[in-house]
Amino acid sequence: MLARAMARRAASRIARATRCDGIFARAREFAVGRRGVAMGTRAARDARDAGRRRAVDDARRAIGDDAREAEAARSRVVFEEEVLPALRAFYAERGHLNVPRAYVVPSDAPAAIAGMKLGNRVDRIRYRGDFVKGSEERMKALDAVGEATGETFAWDGEDWVFYKQIIPCLRYYIKEHGHGNVPMAYETPRDARAYSSANALKTYNMGFALGKRVNDIRAKGTFVEGRPDRFDALSKMQFVWDDEEFNWSQRLIPALQLYEQVHGHLNVPSAYAVPAKMPCPFGVARPVVVRRDLVGFELGSAVAQIRHWRFQRPGTSEGAARSRVRQLDQLSPLGFPWDVAEWERRARVLKRVRRRRVDARLASDAAASSSV
Repeated sequence: MLARAMARRAASRIARATRCDGIFARAREFAVGRRGVAMGTRAARDARDAGRRRAVDDARRAIGDDAREAEAARSRVVFEEEVLPALRAFYAERGHLNVPRAYVVPSDAPAAIAGMKLGNRVDRIRYRGDFVKGSEERMKALDAVGEATGETFAWDGEDWVFYKQIIPCLRYYIKEHGHGNVPMAYETPRDARAYSSANALKTYNMGFALGKRVNDIRAKGTFVEGRPDRFDALSKMQFVWDDEEFNWSQRLIPALQLYEQVHGHLNVPSAYAVPAKMPCPFGVARPVVVRRDLVGFELGSAVAQIRHWRFQRPGTSEGAARSRVRQLDQLSPLGFPWDVAEWERRARVLKRVRRRRVDARLASDAAASSSV
């Protein structure tokens, strides 16, 4: 009986285990089925979302294409009906195509362009490529505005000023004056009748403040700082970088030598200016040739300034002081009279001595002739 009871208990355990295995198997089958349904649902949802996104992207792309086409059309209209006509008006007024940033089309211009801030438009064309980016045809249209006189659109305003104004005006000055030392106050003549056919300037360069530009180049490095090409262009044209040294070595010293050659001394009157024609020195038959760049040089005023320098206390610049001392030391070997009163006293004494010698010689000659 004990054996049967143990057998029944074992059979019961086996039955329970079998039932549990069945339950577990069905549970596994159910879970796998649910996972498959879930995965299928997620894939469908992802596909649906992807389709929606594609549709939205296509719609946005279509809207973007339409907007770009509309902007391109508007840009073309503005360029052809506003920018080009305004640029032609500016060219007709000024004779060139370097539009200043602050330029506004005058109010008496055609209504379509009157009051337009052309300078701002041109500035954006230069630096952002507005209206012309990717369009060689429009770039050529800008250049074509000034083709009648050989003018092209100024893509770099500073470059245009340097190569189209400073260089031609400096070349004109050198031809007219024989040197490149431009005074600060100098402006090119405003009247076209002042120019010769061999040395003329374009209309927009008449009245150009060349002296101010030259002074900025010397003192501040404007136009040439970081631009060796411009520096070389000026250097090849006899550009004077140090006007004080130029006036000393190329004008003052030659003018003093010329004065001494004619007058025999260097006591220059304070109001003296070098004339175009000078008298021949005593005992010399050939006329004195006066260089063109020396004519009108105020030598007397320069000499007075030199005397003032010698007795003036040196400035704060040690280099400038040394340069000035070196210049002044060049004059003493030439016989330059630093003390005018002393020079004039000696000149009077010398004149009396010469007169006495002449009188003594005349008396001696007269005595000799009477004894004969």
